[in-house]
Amino acid sequence: MENLRSVAYSSIKENIINCTYAPGTFLDTAFIVQELGMSRTPVREAITKLEQEGLVQIVSQKGVLIQNMTLKNIRDVYTTREMIEPQMILMYGKDIPKKELEDCLTKLKGNMENLPLKDVVELDDLLHKVIMYASDNTFIISLFHNLCDQNRRIQYMTRSLTDRRKQNQDGHIIIVELMLQEKFEEASEMMREHLKTSMEDAFKYMMSH
Repeated sequence: MENLRSVAYSSIKENIINCTYAPGTFLDTAFIVQELGMSRTPVREAITKLEQEGLVQIVSQKGVLIQNMTLKNIRDVYTTREMIEPQMILMYGKDIPKKELEDCLTKLKGNMENLPLKDVVELDDLLHKVIMYASDNTFIISLFHNLCDQNRRIQYMTRSLTDRRKQNQDGHIIIVELMLQEKFEEASEMMREHLKTSMEDAFKYMMSH
């Protein structure tokens, strides 16, 4: 049963994050049960876990509502990241093995022009994960996973990365190069500016649609 719940959870969550299940709509749980070929129990348990993570809301007598993405949601995600990630560079940047940063840099310098959005989003997360995992702090990493899920959802919904992927890529490259030079204060400030720009781009998209 645990394995079935895990399968249901991963499938539903990914479809929420990549907006296959559109924000602000109700989940067709009967269809999901049929599509996954399992009973209602693991699907129901998966939905309960997703509600705890803030991705859905169980509405009495109506069903399972996929949480909408609002300007407040976007602001909350990016301001929280802005409080944490630059500080993580200052505190733990020196602990990241240079080989790991070099591997990250090699991937970031690859040609992203023809990559599908899914791969671009994953690559965008790469540097942020390297920095956060360096903390080896269970609570910070858990919070980051939640922020990462919400951030990926923003990226899929606004498709902002598709429009500015080169600018985003260049920003990440500069941050990694500064860290390799052990210029952690400059890298921290660059990360802060990068997150602010990303939030502004998401705002612009939401306000124009």
